[in-house]
Amino acid sequence: MLTVALLGTGNIARDGHLPAYLSSPVLRQRVRIVALADPCPANRAAAAALLPDARVYADAETLLAAETPDFVDICAPPYAHRPLIELALYAGCHVLCEKPLATDLADALAIRALAERTGAIVFPCHQYHYAPQWQATRDAILSGAIGTVLAAALTVQRCGANRGAPAWRPAWRTEPELAGGGILVDHGTHLFYQLSAIFGPPLALSCRTERRLPDVRAEDTATVYLRYPRGLARLYLTWAASHRATMHRYAGTRGVVACLDNRIVITAGGEERTISFAEGLSTGSAHSAWFGPLLEAFVERIATNDRRRDLLDEAVRVAAFLTRAYESAARGGRALRWRDPLALPLHAGAAAG
Repeated sequence: MLTVALLGTGNIARDGHLPAYLSSPVLRQRVRIVALADPCPANRAAAAALLPDARVYADAETLLAAETPDFVDICAPPYAHRPLIELALYAGCHVLCEKPLATDLADALAIRALAERTGAIVFPCHQYHYAPQWQATRDAILSGAIGTVLAAALTVQRCGANRGAPAWRPAWRTEPELAGGGILVDHGTHLFYQLSAIFGPPLALSCRTERRLPDVRAEDTATVYLRYPRGLARLYLTWAASHRATMHRYAGTRGVVACLDNRIVITAGGEERTISFAEGLSTGSAHSAWFGPLLEAFVERIATNDRRRDLLDEAVRVAAFLTRAYESAARGGRALRWRDPLALPLHAGAAAG
């Protein structure tokens, strides 16, 4: 049985990761949570109540000096990701880390280099890969049902940033020094790796950011354009909306796939087909049901000594998207050429041309 230590026990740990660990039959048989660490006493107490057999520490350094877990699960805000990942890798642990792995490309490349040197598995929490709505959307596109995708429009509307644990910094997602950015970091991360699965790498991107809300110090609204060899994608994200919604629309040479939060509508060949879901992509924020298969995939990689860097590389490219988008925004939305940070071609999807 693999042992794990939780580093960070705020909302995403308690509402997203822990329900998956405790409810998945696979994880209950293969993983034991032996320790947890969090600088916030209230967070530690809340997690310890759910994990009465786990040893409790006030910081990761003390935990890893006393414990030898097979892997750590990092559920801290982005500002702490690189230091915690490096601490765990030097301690000989594999690493599962909340998104984004890094908000800055230089940090992401440093993490990848250390993972290569230590031989450890570093796995990002890109849980939207496991969202049923996204899987149905992606499968319809990659099946060729709508032909080659030429245009995409992705919209994420939220009524403010998700709140953090009340006993620590509930508004940390709006504080750039903790979050590394605003809504681009918080939700743009997911859109960047989702689009890469469809289009492959872009040729160029441009980004404009806005601050519409009075008490938010990071960007609360962002518009991003990604130009591909045979297509264009527009991303619009905002915390300043009047209602929550998530919508994706992909137009191809033979039809359209639209993800309208709780249903997928596929229009092709003069016919329309709808796939409905019990809840929408915008329902809630923890998405514990998506973490189950993600955690199972990570545990399987450790068990089979699968050292592929595909998802680590995906996380590095997400950091590159974030870095390049903020560079464009700082230049007034100027279009910037895409530079692959790993100088390796991404797998070309249906729209890569």
